[in-house]
Amino acid sequence: MYQDAGLSGKTLVNRSGLQAALAALEQQRGRVLVVAKLHRL
Repeated sequence: MYQDAGLSGKTLVNRSGLQAALAALEQQRGRVLVVAKLHRL
């Protein structure tokens, strides 16, 4: 599980949790990305 608690969804910069999740998908260590609150993505 990856998270960026308290960070703005306005930009992808400095979102280490999101970057790690996307990297895991690219490396085929996962198949889907589940987001609890889409407006926070």
